[in-house]
Amino acid sequence: MLAGEEPVAYALLHVEPGSGLAANGMTGARADFRRRGLSRLAKLATIAWAREQGFATIRTSCDGENAPILRLN
Repeated sequence: MLAGEEPVAYALLHVEPGSGLAANGMTGARADFRRRGLSRLAKLATIAWAREQGFATIRTSCDGENAPILRLN
C-alpha cells in the first residue's frame, strides 16, 4: 500500500506454483501508519490474488506475543 509514492503497508506471499500452496511471509505497516487497517487490507489483497491464481491453501505463522497480528491472522 502506498501513501503517495511511499510504501506504508505490505504483505508478502511465497507461492509454490502447481502445488496449490502458498505461505504468508510477512505483513506489516510503517509505524506512523499503524492502527488504520492497512496491514489487513494488504493481507486480504494477497489472499484474493492467491485465490484468483488457484491457490487453495495459505499457511501463516507469527510471533505469539504480537497481539495485532494474532487478531489479523
